[in-house]
Amino acid sequence: MMPWVRLALVAGTLSACLEPPATPPRSNDAVVRRIMPPRSRAVAGDFSALEAPPSAYPAREAPGVNAVGKVLANGVEILVCERGQLPFVETMVIVDRGAGDASGTFAGLAAWGMVGSNAHYTRSETTHQGSVIGSRLYATMNNDYVGLRYATERSLFFQLFDHALYGVSEPELPSDEAKTNRDDYLAGRAVRMSHPFAAASETLVGLVLGKDHPYAALPRLDDTTNANVVAFRDQNIAPDRIAVLVAGQMEAGRVFREVERTLGSLKPRVTVPRPPPQPPVLPKARLYVIDRPGSAQAVLGIGYPGVSALAPEAAALRVLTARFASGIRSLLGHELREVQGKTYGVSGRAQLLRQAGLVSLVFATPEVDAPAAARRVLELVAGAGPLLADDDELAEARRSAHREVLGTPSTNGEALETLAWIRGLGVPYDAPRKWGAQIEAMTPETARTVASRYLRREHAQVVVIGDRAKLEGPLRAALPDLEWLP
Repeated sequence: MMPWVRLALVAGTLSACLEPPATPPRSNDAVVRRIMPPRSRAVAGDFSALEAPPSAYPAREAPGVNAVGKVLANGVEILVCERGQLPFVETMVIVDRGAGDASGTFAGLAAWGMVGSNAHYTRSETTHQGSVIGSRLYATMNNDYVGLRYATERSLFFQLFDHALYGVSEPELPSDEAKTNRDDYLAGRAVRMSHPFAAASETLVGLVLGKDHPYAALPRLDDTTNANVVAFRDQNIAPDRIAVLVAGQMEAGRVFREVERTLGSLKPRVTVPRPPPQPPVLPKARLYVIDRPGSAQAVLGIGYPGVSALAPEAAALRVLTARFASGIRSLLGHELREVQGKTYGVSGRAQLLRQAGLVSLVFATPEVDAPAAARRVLELVAGAGPLLADDDELAEARRSAHREVLGTPSTNGEALETLAWIRGLGVPYDAPRKWGAQIEAMTPETARTVASRYLRREHAQVVVIGDRAKLEGPLRAALPDLEWLP
């Protein structure tokens, strides 16, 4: 989920308070806390829109969670979320640069390389110390940020803290560790791609955005890789690009002092400007089958071009994705579960990134039903009008989208991922509040306009994971207008 934090930048420090929730009213919801929006990272500005949650989403009774922050003189940002009743603490130290700022391979390898040696610690020292305290330091990466992460009991928190800070701020990326970094990177990718839903989602990114887009670039692990990873480090790491994020039972003052001791002397430096968001690609309709011989269940992914998280159409695409996912569940639920007693799963996701975006709908069906299900889902999206005319269902889709940008995290890790997500996008911490207001104000007419522009059958990309020998004939018959990819 995507919560936010209210931050006020005063005399070089950030302070925030995570206040009681503003949850859409649902009688069967568990009590979920909401986080009040942050103030902008700017020193001054008009914060009048941040005074109260939307009246349609009244606050629930729940304890508040405090967060405080500080910005060092050289630009390093620190944010500590004091939360949780158990004595555990988790941290992420990130650079707000990722695959969108370079090849995904180089950004990913840079993150893995940060686990290795630096001017202060060797890889073996880091590994040994982590094993002693029952934790480990590992790479964390997203399309718009890379860094390091670990979690441990609060009394042992600072045992690995230096390793994380120095690993991100001063990674050496030695060539003799490059192979280890590549192996780790590929192992992590292999784990992700072994899950059919993840494989379908990642394949859709390449089909919708294009295989040469930074978000979709396939691994290129040749002899020049380490030089390119070092270049990524030199062009993108600087104090004002670093954010230290901590969540759990930990006193903020101790974190501030340790970060200032370790990173306060880093010299500011010029980094390469981030590339501007790219306009959506509008590919022709295509179908790609990932062969899985002998399978009984097929996983289908359908993707459409979207927009960046910063675009005005982003709110409508969030709501549309939630509505279509609900519609697919109803469609498959009736035709497969209720009528035929078969099972399925549905995942709908609007990936709204800094550089680009896409809408993906991924679901599982018995293999024999996959061609008909793909045809029906494409028809469902193309005929969006009736779906958007149902006031109750559209209101539920708005609530679902609202939770996506305003939901309180249930774990320390989710809190950190949210903060890293916002920081990686390069937007003020009050941005999710503005997105929530746009979602609340969205009308069916706006949704139809956006759907008619982006979610068109002639731009749909379809991925099917299953037994190609069984599926090819029925799929060609069910989807005759889609171009087949080899």
